[in-house]
Amino acid sequence: MSANELNLFDIHTCKSGHEYKNGDCTECGIGFYKDEEGDADCTKCPIHTTTSGRGSRSISSCNSTMCEAGFYSMDNFSCLACPNGTYKSTPGNQACLPCPPGKTTIRTGSTDIGYCSKSLCGPGQEYKNNNCSDRV
Repeated sequence: MSANELNLFDIHTCKSGHEYKNGDCTECGIGFYKDEEGDADCTKCPIHTTTSGRGSRSISSCNSTMCEAGFYSMDNFSCLACPNGTYKSTPGNQACLPCPPGKTTIRTGSTDIGYCSKSLCGPGQEYKNNNCSDRV
């Protein structure tokens, strides 16, 4: 067998908390863990959680709150959907951003300013056919 043929059969065993990438065993990144040895990739933490550092070896390390886009945290323990009229496009616990003046969202948990498309109607008006019009 040639050296190239032998490389096809190489098995790369990385210890827990590490994965095989670019020819080497490297620590799992923040927000990932790997609980056993082998060549498998690290596993992403469950939604709204992250790890405090690299190389995590257990899902129990996913114990820090990290809100996904469209969610925020007031207490750093739980995540809430951005309310109507706001959005948040990046992960983190920071507050949601308000829509531009005169605009709102049609649902909670918006992840982009593009969802701020519905016009806010004034008193005595209703939103109908993508416009505000006087109530009859």
